[in-house]
Amino acid sequence: LDGNGDAIIVDQSYNFVYVKVSLSTATGPGFLSNASTFFCSPPPSQPVLEVYSSDPDQITLKWPNPDLFNAPLVGYNVFLDDGLGGDINLNKYVAADDVAYDETNASVMMSISPVITG
Repeated sequence: LDGNGDAIIVDQSYNFVYVKVSLSTATGPGFLSNASTFFCSPPPSQPVLEVYSSDPDQITLKWPNPDLFNAPLVGYNVFLDDGLGGDINLNKYVAADDVAYDETNASVMMSISPVITG
């Protein structure tokens, strides 16, 4: 029960949160609602990045997808610095459906063209 006496059931083993609510008036608490279910998972694990190949114009990165804890994969955020020791900033977002995989479909393959200033 929370601080108001409302029932909140948490089942972390299945990554779901079940919530029921009751209203309270001057005459007392009401009946509990039906349960609403919410899927919860921790953020995905950190990917292990590998430089697969590079040339003066682009870098091809490779990494296996880490544990997603049963959450749907939405996309990838690619961060780069300016090559001069500056901050690492978001370079691009790539939707999960728009990435290529290696020949075993086990690792993501992504080519990026860094923009080096100066």
